Amino acid sequence: MLFNGLCYGARISFSWYHFDFGPTFLHVPTREAPSCMLLATNTSVECNTVQLMYNSTPQLYVPQTTWIMEGGDQEVLLLNFMPHEYVKYKEEISFQINGLDVVNVYVHGEGTPLVVELVDQTQKLLTFGPIHMGKVAVIHVSFLTIHQQYFFNWAKTMVWYMLFTGELPTSRLLKHANNFLVTVSVMFLEFQLTSQSDLQ
Repeated sequence: MLFNGLCYGARISFSWYHFDFGPTFLHVPTREAPSCMLLATNTSVECNTVQLMYNSTPQLYVPQTTWIMEGGDQEVLLLNFMPHEYVKYKEEISFQINGLDVVNVYVHGEGTPLVVELVDQTQKLLTFGPIHMGKVAVIHVSFLTIHQQYFFNWAKTMVWYMLFTGELPTSRLLKHANNFLVTVSVMFLEFQLTSQSDLQ
């Protein structure tokens, strides 16, 4: 008696195998953590079981997942990156297919402080000079930052700081390939301030 057969691995494909969050602010509970979506597809006609073998860490949350996928099915997994240190991270996430094969995907990221650098260092102190009542003076201030998405929240804080101190917060020079150049128009309107509550 002669038996013939063919053995092949389950055909589960993922939308990516390496994902880099890049420089990311340290996580705080009041701010939503950056996330990415991983799409799994059963490219075969057979039913396959996919089990996540990764346990979430403080820096990367991945919900425990087991999928039973018919041929052509797709499933989505959402990953949240929450760095707690100024270090580079590399996480290996393993999926076991049908209890046999293992497929790995990798997540990279880096915890980084919010750093903003003035292009013109002489603008650490802004002087508007004499301004007539009701007139507006504008000074354009340019910054380099690696965090464009959070820059404007920082800028609002910076402007309130300037109102009370007359100076810009100090910063350090960035040396990064992904710098953004951002220009902010700082306006000064001469008016009579009666109390601190007028600023609110």
